[in-house]
Amino acid sequence: MRVKQECVGATQDHFVGASGGVTAVFLPSAVEAEHDEDGLQPGDIFEGRYRIEGLLGSGGMGRVLGATEQGIVQRAVAIKVLRRTTDNSKELGRRFVQEATTVSQLAHPNTMRLFDFGETSDGRLFLVSERLTGRSLQDVIDECSILTPYRALRIVIQVLKALAEAHELGIVHRDVKPDNVILCRHQGECDFVKVIDFGIATGGHAATGPRLTPRGHILGTPHYMAPEQVDGRPPTPATDLYSVGVVLYRLLTGRLPFERATVVKVMMAHLREPPSPPLGLVDTPLGDIVLECLRKDPATRPTTADALRARLEAILGEFGRGGNEDTPDALAVVVAPPSSAVPTPPDALAAGGGRRTTGVVVLGVVAFLTTALLMLATGARRSDADAATVPQREPADSRQAQTAPQSQLHRSTP
Repeated sequence: MRVKQECVGATQDHFVGASGGVTAVFLPSAVEAEHDEDGLQPGDIFEGRYRIEGLLGSGGMGRVLGATEQGIVQRAVAIKVLRRTTDNSKELGRRFVQEATTVSQLAHPNTMRLFDFGETSDGRLFLVSERLTGRSLQDVIDECSILTPYRALRIVIQVLKALAEAHELGIVHRDVKPDNVILCRHQGECDFVKVIDFGIATGGHAATGPRLTPRGHILGTPHYMAPEQVDGRPPTPATDLYSVGVVLYRLLTGRLPFERATVVKVMMAHLREPPSPPLGLVDTPLGDIVLECLRKDPATRPTTADALRARLEAILGEFGRGGNEDTPDALAVVVAPPSSAVPTPPDALAAGGGRRTTGVVVLGVVAFLTTALLMLATGARRSDADAATVPQREPADSRQAQTAPQSQLHRSTP
């Protein structure tokens, strides 16, 4: 779910919970009253453990409430209370518990933790997760459009770390997209990733068995959906890696691989059309990896999230060695299209980097050549002057050579 950010009060914190991408502040009770179908109000104690503080957001699957867990810990949490649907049944509840039990095992630092889950006395299913302070990657895209390769790689690598743990447990996210990537500040580090909405929060994750997704619905977001999701094949870890490729494509180019007039055309393009090579990344290691992720056949994509992460980390390392971590010129270290020009040496990049260093080197070469030409011209003028004076001295030398024998004969005369 995603709700429009609201500005309420003088100081605002943005909280994210088990909400499917909610980035919102606590809404006033007047607004909250419009969405109080579960009867929960600020100050209420939910399930005997959580004091409700306010509404974080709402969407098609339910409401997300901010709360504080009572007891010694007193930790901030987000509670997602799912709406009742015609599909509610004992089988749905059983499946919910089964999937939530699995998802609650996810403990990677880049994954939003699920603390609690269950069913209320009136039959509503609920999830309790950690409450995050941050903003979604989609919010960043809306502001920046294109991220530097260094920043984009750092974010996607963290996403892959979270996915690797989930895949090992048999969990496929099935809805990897910028809305489900939250960027937080953690121990002084910016862009610390938290991946949200694993499996159960969006309606299930398993490849087989009943799903929490309503019948007739396709789980996923069309612009980030893998071909196998479009035609109803069971999702696999490769499904998530396809979506990661779409995210990386979007971050690096400022556009999506398939931009069509309708959702149906977008889905058909994912299913049948080859993507255009990412602009500026043609025939580069990074561009090749992006296109590999977007292959139609899941078997031909990167083998695992860990394998893909290792390849991206190798490219990221090149940016660090080039000394251009956050500048657009760092693109030339790894992903610049090949050219006939002589590449700038790595030590030159480390000293000043990019085009500025190249300009200094060119000016130095021009100055050297100019000096050399002046020296050659000066030497040539001196040679001409010397050549002009030599013939004037030669007759004197000749006369000395001619008179020397005469003096010698004179001295030898008795």
